[in-house]
Amino acid sequence: MLVSCPSCKEKFKVDESLIGGAGRKVKCSKCGDIWVQTLIPIKDDVPVSLRRRQESQVSSTSCIRSCGKNFYTYISIALFAALLALIYFNFFSLGTDLRLGKVYFFGKDETLSIEYEIINDSSEFVQAPLAIVNLIGTEGKIVKYYFIDHGEVFIKPLSHAKFKSYLPVVPEKINNISLRLGNWLDFLIGDESKGK
Repeated sequence: MLVSCPSCKEKFKVDESLIGGAGRKVKCSKCGDIWVQTLIPIKDDVPVSLRRRQESQVSSTSCIRSCGKNFYTYISIALFAALLALIYFNFFSLGTDLRLGKVYFFGKDETLSIEYEIINDSSEFVQAPLAIVNLIGTEGKIVKYYFIDHGEVFIKPLSHAKFKSYLPVVPEKINNISLRLGNWLDFLIGDESKGK
């Protein structure tokens, strides 16, 4: 294929397979001008301004063809992200109106007893969230953790619910114990800022 620079009129022989169906940006090795070359031959007797307009129309058409294929992909990704956000906020989100009240830990033999209350400051019934108990060793690392699922327990509006759990303690020396509320997604991704 014979390619002609629109600025200096220098002609180059180029393999058509390098240009492709959508066209390609090329640079003149003589004057440095850059343009989009297409497989549609452009006649030399066409004025430069008309030739550039013809090139831009061809390149915008090829962009529409290639962008059209990706349009549905982008829409699908956006809809999927919106669906995930809806699921998270409706089914996994820990309401800001829930908080831990009094917490007591008792250790006896190889058993850890935990008594705590979850306070609902909202004006609606709220399902009790998950709780996670971390047993922290002397080096400051989590030695063992337990999930406490409260099942289908709902806490009345502007009220609190008391819970008690018994957990086996690992034989290693425990330096600290932590309890926080959250949801499965919080615990799976380890987001400390979501839990309370």
